Amino acid sequence: MMEPRRVKSWDGFLWWVEEPYHIEATSRSEIGVLNTLYSIARRHHVFVDAGAGVGYYTVRLSQRVREVHAFEPNPGVRRVLERNIELNLCDNVTVWPYALGSKPDKMALYIDKLSSSLLRREGAIENVVVEVMPLDGCVKGADIIKIDVEGYELEVLEGSTRILDLNRPYILIEHHDFRPDWRKKCKGLFNRIREFMAKFYYIPLMITDVHYLWVPREKFKPWYADELKYVLWRCWVNKCIKNLQEGRAWYHGLPKRWWWGMCLVDFIEELPEHIEREAEWVETVVEKAE
Repeated sequence: MMEPRRVKSWDGFLWWVEEPYHIEATSRSEIGVLNTLYSIARRHHVFVDAGAGVGYYTVRLSQRVREVHAFEPNPGVRRVLERNIELNLCDNVTVWPYALGSKPDKMALYIDKLSSSLLRREGAIENVVVEVMPLDGCVKGADIIKIDVEGYELEVLEGSTRILDLNRPYILIEHHDFRPDWRKKCKGLFNRIREFMAKFYYIPLMITDVHYLWVPREKFKPWYADELKYVLWRCWVNKCIKNLQEGRAWYHGLPKRWWWGMCLVDFIEELPEHIEREAEWVETVVEKAE
């Protein structure tokens, strides 16, 4: 058992650390996800953090948006979350003790050393009964939703259909069927989510191996260009990396030809300004998703 202490992260936020894994809030391990959220966040936005943990995103996004709703059902983790909110004077955050799901319920939350889930998994050291609520029943609306709920992503979306219909939020999901430790348990979940989200005309953009930003189709328009420029850049860079991983030339499937003769690093450096002025980088993403 480590001695509790207060630490400062690389970006100046304060964090309460009682367990070794709490220190992850000070790391840059998900900097691409954080920068994605920063790139789309606006001062008037409402941000929902489903599976807030100790507040890595809750605390940081509270400085960028009007209002934050943080959902964390694990009592021990929620206590640290509330401490971090207090340390950073986040007066625009509401903490909810619920797990999010498709309908009101009470369920067992299985807890291990690093995470908790409504899905039973090997290695759980304890479980507690928690209240489950649909997001539609908790908040009036949202502009950005981050979902990290250990395999329960689809149920969270099923409980958010009013918000998906009316508010058309950006949705950033950690897809656990892409994680080696969850692959067997969540097999096929991404495809089921894609089928569900297609009904609401959402398009997925790859941010990391396991994180996707789901964007309403109508936001692929010129007036959203500034919000989506960074996200589209990451999406195309990931496309090139995936080409290499699967044995293809890095440029396989790219639109335009200005990159011909470049190495991958040069292409990555040049791409942002081309995304700004060449519609094909947006249109191809939309076409491939349909």
